[in-house]
Amino acid sequence: MKSIVSNRLGLLRALCLLTALSLAGVPIPVFADLKLSSDWKSPFGPNGRLLPDEKIETRRIKRSALLASSKYSARSVEATETMAGFKMRLGSTLFYLKPVLFMSKRTPDEVCTPDRSPGAPRYSCKEGQRRTNDCHVFFFDRHFAEVGHHRVRIDEGYPFFCNAVPAIGTADKARNQLLITVQYFPIDRELARAAGEIGDGWMRMTVLLQLREENGKLLVEQDDACLGNPNRIETIAEARNLLLRCADASH
Repeated sequence: MKSIVSNRLGLLRALCLLTALSLAGVPIPVFADLKLSSDWKSPFGPNGRLLPDEKIETRRIKRSALLASSKYSARSVEATETMAGFKMRLGSTLFYLKPVLFMSKRTPDEVCTPDRSPGAPRYSCKEGQRRTNDCHVFFFDRHFAEVGHHRVRIDEGYPFFCNAVPAIGTADKARNQLLITVQYFPIDRELARAAGEIGDGWMRMTVLLQLREENGKLLVEQDDACLGNPNRIETIAEARNLLLRCADASH
């Protein structure tokens, strides 16, 4: 009971302080609380029947992400899903987040047709260039219109193939920061000779993304100052701990 009364008194004091600051004309800092949620609405209606595609969130976000990726990918290369995605709130504004994997186009008209003919170099295009893959993150508004896009920057010195986004989490909610773990491998590595070798040479890296809303759009900036690039941070928890240590060291 004492703790409840104490909490209520603390809240009352905070409200009184904010009111006093407001009346005195002192600017009050306002932070948008970043929250991730993968809780989707049920795909079934009240009658138990499956809703049409345009009413199912997971299908709408998938369709929107694949459509959006066509603007950024080398033509003929299909984008790949890697997780269902998330709902995300900045303050009271709802956004959807969806990671997608595809080959980024380096020129406006680039085409890559995967070359699977006998004797062709591994991970190559029929047009002559190497076939690579990047991890991308798209953001959509509540109407599933694209409002932001980011290609995760991985500063390796060799061509690689990004094949998964294992995890997404928040870093500092008050500063609208996301943490994203990606998985990739060099395209020139030796192929697995046995089932037990599958996954050897795959690497994971976690990056920090800073989000900023501007006129309904989400501007995304990748910040590698603390975590480094490339890094071998495999989990969101590990990245959070390193960010805390960096913050402590800067004070």
